[in-house]
Amino acid sequence: MAQGADTLAAELDSVLGTAWDEALEVYRDGGDAGEIAWLSRGVG
Repeated sequence: MAQGADTLAAELDSVLGTAWDEALEVYRDGGDAGEIAWLSRGVG
């Protein structure tokens, strides 16, 4: 049963993109200055 749970957890990590999420985490804090550039998108 434990192996099935481990397999399920590994498959969910793969499908949900956990590896990509962890790799991109360093870019989420905005750096030391914490500056944010808001991008606008014209819709309509």
